[in-house]
Amino acid sequence: MIGYLGPERSYTFFAASTFYVADELIPYNNIGRLFYALSHDEVKGIVVPFENMKEGTSFDILGRIRKNHYHISREIILEIVLSIVSKENSIDDIDQIFATGHSINESYNTLKKELGKYQRFEVKTDKIALEKLNEESEVTRGAVLSNHQELGAYNVVVNNIRDTLENTHKYVLITKSLEVNGFHNRTLIACSPKENKVGSLYDILHEFVLRGVSVDKILSNPVRKKDDDIIFYIDLEGNIEDKLIIEAMEIIKIKSKFVSILGSYFSK
Repeated sequence: MIGYLGPERSYTFFAASTFYVADELIPYNNIGRLFYALSHDEVKGIVVPFENMKEGTSFDILGRIRKNHYHISREIILEIVLSIVSKENSIDDIDQIFATGHSINESYNTLKKELGKYQRFEVKTDKIALEKLNEESEVTRGAVLSNHQELGAYNVVVNNIRDTLENTHKYVLITKSLEVNGFHNRTLIACSPKENKVGSLYDILHEFVLRGVSVDKILSNPVRKKDDDIIFYIDLEGNIEDKLIIEAMEIIKIKSKFVSILGSYFSK
């Protein structure tokens, strides 16, 4: 079984559904409960939101993976198209909008432009937003729904209303074991230099650059105190079993307080 961040039919559910059937998926209400389920073998893996262009990569998820010695086994890109849906055929007839907080944030300016003055009601899920259209009301209602929601007989009155189309949503499957079989073109590691000094990151990256290993992304954890360890998260192009990455890692282990392999997986 695979756990995912609920509720049912959330975006994380749809991300997980790209690889698993619904009967294999179990919803959990929060990230902490998800990781608890994985640690106690309630599930063999968990699917969580990991990154989008507005909010960046989740340091909470990165930290939990590293501290628990878990691994990213799969990356899932979810294309989300938001639309205004209603019983009506025209945007001019809609006075109320029901949408999740996420959908409102993603399409706030477009909603304002298309609807002008309107009543906005925030709900927890797309499913609830759709149910609101079924209720009897003297006021004409609409809902902001994603392309993953079954609309039934309702009409899409304005399609693709996200304020920016560049906000890709990335999810990951996290497991206890490190999977290296198959076509894996991405490796994610975490390391902390032995000394917090100018040039410590260069000393680590130099080992990859020297061997022609492409470094696609570098993140560092927020340091709150002077004596806190700096942790670098380094996203590499290639499989963890590639000879050149293995060679670089052997040297980096000498230069670091610790090195953790957070994942080896396929990335588009």
